[in-house]
Amino acid sequence: TFWNLTLAVGLLSLCSILLITYIVPMARERGVSMELSALLVSAYAGSSLVGKFLLGWLGDKLEKRSVFILIQFLAIAGWLPMLLWGDIIALMVSVVCVGLAVGGMTPIWSSLIAFYFGASAFGRVKGAMTLAMLVCTVVPGPLGGMIYSFYGSYATSFWLLGLALPIALLCTWMLPKQGVGAGT
Repeated sequence: TFWNLTLAVGLLSLCSILLITYIVPMARERGVSMELSALLVSAYAGSSLVGKFLLGWLGDKLEKRSVFILIQFLAIAGWLPMLLWGDIIALMVSVVCVGLAVGGMTPIWSSLIAFYFGASAFGRVKGAMTLAMLVCTVVPGPLGGMIYSFYGSYATSFWLLGLALPIALLCTWMLPKQGVGAGT
């Protein structure tokens, strides 16, 4: 449970960090103006804020694991338009969907830690998960730049690291339905 949850959150974080780091250069590479490219970052931030409240609220109403599965599907659905079409509309859909997913991940992750490990272990577990995920938060920036240097396109980074999202979904799917606080 610990490693499935850590990988699911870590891989989604990895993809979101890659997105926010390289979405403007990728949009510019595809001919999008600087103004519209910068708007993508604002749309990501705004949708992330909405996702925290909306998906956090949903997590209070529905089974948390199911909401986390929904979050993973939302991230995958958001990643695809950017890869398949790449125009400004597709990029906007992508950043909004991924922003919603990443925003919603934050409250659901905390809820799942309490659900699976109990409130008394929350600090230890979250600290250990954050440490274990460090590679997922440090790697996307330099790796995206290296891949760009090698292949000459930001899209290659997005394709390669986007493969992490189905793995994150699988890890989420493998989480148990019951936790230590089964009624929560």
